[in-house]
Amino acid sequence: MRELERNIPLFLWQRFLWDFLLIAPILIPFYQYNQLGAFAFYLSQATYALSVFIMEVPSGYLADVIGRRKTLIIGALFYPLGLAIYALGSSLPMFLAGEFVLATGHSMRSGSDSAMLYDSLKKLSREAEYAGIEGRGNQFARIGTGIASISGGLLAAVSLRLPFWCNILIGLAIIPLAAAMIEPERKKASG
Repeated sequence: MRELERNIPLFLWQRFLWDFLLIAPILIPFYQYNQLGAFAFYLSQATYALSVFIMEVPSGYLADVIGRRKTLIIGALFYPLGLAIYALGSSLPMFLAGEFVLATGHSMRSGSDSAMLYDSLKKLSREAEYAGIEGRGNQFARIGTGIASISGGLLAAVSLRLPFWCNILIGLAIIPLAAAMIEPERKKASG
């Protein structure tokens, strides 16, 4: 039962790394560098939002059927893959594919991490701490966003693709964090 306590710092570090988006401050200049304008950028962001919307329910169902840990691992695999598609791409179809893959990874994580945290705290008889730890997770995410915004801009001064390559490495670090989590026993959906 005590091994479930390690899910708490793993949850916090995953929140930090998922929002450590070095690419965020440089996306518009990246699109301009690839001779794409505002329409292409907004279309890619709409593709991401629509993909998250479409994948949110299936990913939650998947988490209920195969487990939250496996779903978190799948999401963690999709994240660097989507970034790699972007890093290697130079056309709108590639960027739209990258956004879809990133959105799928986000959907796999979204809710699964919170459910894993809550299930862990419930098994530890600490569910009253859920809101506080979830809030700390959001704080970790905002800290990651802040640091990454500055760092991404500095990296882009060297190359506009460098933030993508560095973000891929950060994304790869999420995979062992997700794999290290221990899923508490619970009744899973039958299919």
